[in-house]
Amino acid sequence: MIGFLRIVGVINAAVWFGATVFLTFFVGPAFFSESMLKLFGEAAGRFYAGAAAQIVLERYFYLQLGCSILALVHLVAECVYLGRPLIRWTLSLLGALLVLAAVGGYGLQPKLRTLHWQKYDPRVSVEIRQVAERSFRRWHGVSQVLNLVALAGVTVYLLRVTRPSDASRYRG
Repeated sequence: MIGFLRIVGVINAAVWFGATVFLTFFVGPAFFSESMLKLFGEAAGRFYAGAAAQIVLERYFYLQLGCSILALVHLVAECVYLGRPLIRWTLSLLGALLVLAAVGGYGLQPKLRTLHWQKYDPRVSVEIRQVAERSFRRWHGVSQVLNLVALAGVTVYLLRVTRPSDASRYRG
């Protein structure tokens, strides 16, 4: 059983880490590359690239939430099975990552989606579009910083799962 728990924990952490790195450094920038903007067309390229990125980000936050919940369940199952107390710093880290995913997915992304549509909507006055663009830049910056914080947290969690502090805890 402990072998199964260990494998589940490592796979979850690896998928979580890999998806976060891939989205942050490869997928996200690809949406606004020259190739993508050409594909969507000159006039509306940024609008469509941003709208497509929003769709991918929605699924990314579902993945973040799912991985953080699975990691919490894994931590509790590991402690119950091994009969030892919860490791508070790991519990705190996973709780913080769950909160970051929820804030990103249910707080920031809907706000960014609305601002994105406002800044490109031709029916909206130029002043409102400019305000939406400035606000979008600020909130997007906050989102990027929170994503990097989450990446750091997931990295720490991956290290924790792959390098257990107590080698004897995996005795059969």
